[in-house]
Amino acid sequence: DLWSPLLSKLELYLDSKVSGLPGKTLVDDKYMQIIDCIEYTRTLDDGVLPNRWKEADLMIVGPSRSGKTPLAFFMAQRGFKVANFPLVPGDSLPKQLFEFPQDHVFALTIDARKLSNIRNNRVKTLKMSSSASYATVDKVRNELNWCRKLYTENPRWTVMDTTDSGVEETCARILMILEDAGLQKRTASPSAI
Repeated sequence: DLWSPLLSKLELYLDSKVSGLPGKTLVDDKYMQIIDCIEYTRTLDDGVLPNRWKEADLMIVGPSRSGKTPLAFFMAQRGFKVANFPLVPGDSLPKQLFEFPQDHVFALTIDARKLSNIRNNRVKTLKMSSSASYATVDKVRNELNWCRKLYTENPRWTVMDTTDSGVEETCARILMILEDAGLQKRTASPSAI
């Protein structure tokens, strides 16, 4: 038995007794709530399972690569169930998006050149054809114009420009908006970022 002498010395040094429960960790309800939020957000990433969106605390929409998923996961780690939906011109929008509380929808936008650069990096990383129009500035501009028109048609959505904003700053802005509107349901606060 190699551990007993060491544990006895540690008990004396720390003036404490061994609990006899190896690996015991303290997991409280708040921790489990955050795990539930993360799992919900992971399961409903990228527009999946719109029939479960009604369980979300907030919805994030925006064009591809505008930061929806990282923002959703960052907010989930702060105790929010977050669904997100990619906006693609020409694709129909699910009715559940309009059944969701509209003042809990956050619509992302970003500078066209920056988004084009982000997408070009993705094209290279995934070794996609460099002729893919997905990343061209003109394609991105058209998508962003379509998104702006959609956002104008839905004035209760909060539009957030992520061009020069990190995930943390965008999250803090959302938390302040929710708090100011009295809509914040969970315990997170902007200072918790």
